[in-house]
Amino acid sequence: MGDFSFESPPSILCPLGYPATVLNGHVAPDGLSYTGTVTVRATPQTCFVAPLIFDVYGVRAYCGDGYADPDRGEQCDDGNTEDGDCCSSTCQVENDGLACASDGNSCTDDQCLAGSCHHANNSAPCASDGNACTDDQCLSGTCRHLSNSAMCDDGDACTTNDHCAGGLCTGTPSCLLDH
Repeated sequence: MGDFSFESPPSILCPLGYPATVLNGHVAPDGLSYTGTVTVRATPQTCFVAPLIFDVYGVRAYCGDGYADPDRGEQCDDGNTEDGDCCSSTCQVENDGLACASDGNSCTDDQCLAGSCHHANNSAPCASDGNACTDDQCLSGTCRHLSNSAMCDDGDACTTNDHCAGGLCTGTPSCLLDH
């Protein structure tokens, strides 16, 4: 693909104005590998005596870079090369339609779809708030405690016809009060 060069700014340790690090190289025509040299003048010793020079070689890994590339055989790319998270270490869809890592929310269903873990809202019953006058139900991915009109016991012996209204248990007064 061509030659490249990178120079870092001069180092304060090297008053001659040389760049602290220089990387020169060549990218292979397939774009997957490069070769080159790194020259380091990061200390006064390497600035005045001789720079340190290293040969470098690298290979670009496409799988795990976060971008699915179908031309390179990737079905998915979740930014890592781990198995068991809906997109395999070789960037192939895995466990499609099966459960994946929970997001910890009982109001979502966690499922692998097309190489990523989706957390779709559900309408399941959720954790009770302990109030008989509310129905505990998942709505839009959140546990809601909605008022109901159930019969209840307000714990007051001087009321009858106890029922839920506005999320509270209330009754009709039935005892005569002494004045």
